[in-house]
Amino acid sequence: MFFSLSNRIINHINKMYHFKTLLAIVGLVLISQMGWSQTSCSDQLRLAQRRYDGGLLDDIPGILLPCLDKGFTQEEKTNAYKMLIQTYLFSDLPEKADEIMLRFLREFPEYALLPNDHSEFKNLYGTYRTTPIMKIELSLGTNLSMPWIKEYYGPEDLNSLRVNYSSTFGANLELNYINNLFGDFDGSFGVSSSFLRIGYSNQPYDHTSIAATYSSLYVGMPLALRYNHRISGVELFVKGGFEPVYQLLSTVSYSRDVLGEADPYTGSVSVLSLQKQFDIRPILSVGANFRLFGRQFMATAGIKFGTIIPMKQEARYTNDELYLKPYIIPDDYLVHQAFVNLSYVFSIYNPKKTH
Repeated sequence: MFFSLSNRIINHINKMYHFKTLLAIVGLVLISQMGWSQTSCSDQLRLAQRRYDGGLLDDIPGILLPCLDKGFTQEEKTNAYKMLIQTYLFSDLPEKADEIMLRFLREFPEYALLPNDHSEFKNLYGTYRTTPIMKIELSLGTNLSMPWIKEYYGPEDLNSLRVNYSSTFGANLELNYINNLFGDFDGSFGVSSSFLRIGYSNQPYDHTSIAATYSSLYVGMPLALRYNHRISGVELFVKGGFEPVYQLLSTVSYSRDVLGEADPYTGSVSVLSLQKQFDIRPILSVGANFRLFGRQFMATAGIKFGTIIPMKQEARYTNDELYLKPYIIPDDYLVHQAFVNLSYVFSIYNPKKTH
């Protein structure tokens, strides 16, 4: 029985060894075939260029078409497409030229005309819709809260208040749909999430100091109009709009230091029930489009303005935990924010003959 089991194990190992050997051979054949195919198609492109330069246009489609599906590098394929289009144009075959141009634009929708492109190619290119039919923007960034205090409140004499609010960094996330409305104007709408933080400090009594952070999480629906303008080759834009937002979370994290006590008293209190959850934020921003690693990005900087005071007047003194522990009575303020976003733009194309 022992020898029988040993033989089965040895046979299994041998089968695995032969299987791995077969895989390695197949892999080497495929790699060599791919290498041969690319080298062969590169040679074909050079041959087609010689025939093109010599005026032997009838030979060029038969040389290049078999390699368009596979065998060319991206740069070689671009040159092959352009050579084919030029060949059909010079051969007075406009239908064939249109067929290859449409195929070219579907495969390379973001192609930008080069100064050395032939005028015939440029003219045919100009008869097609080559701009995106829509864009999807995924934006990530940071914000800096800028609280504007309208009225202070406190547990004791308001004339002796020593309250200070400070700007603190948060985060933004947006997903927008962008479409051209007319001319240089684009419209956009989407969904957003913003996390805002405000620093707070106070010394309500000579022996007590308070440090706290207001944190709020919002979801919104930004709507905007964007004007695009190119200056010295740089694509700039100005954007204006508004963003209705709804507050999902609001907390106050605090630390209370008392003179003579070794450790501060810390805690966190939800204040969502004390606040209005809806706000409308007007938006003003500027930005620029740029390309990186062949992809389109946008950098945007701007300001969002708060228009509704969060605090509910009737609920100001109802949270004993906030009043008795960190001695905080919420003030009336508006929350503005400066922001900087970096966006990746995914463009959707549908090339089409226009005239």
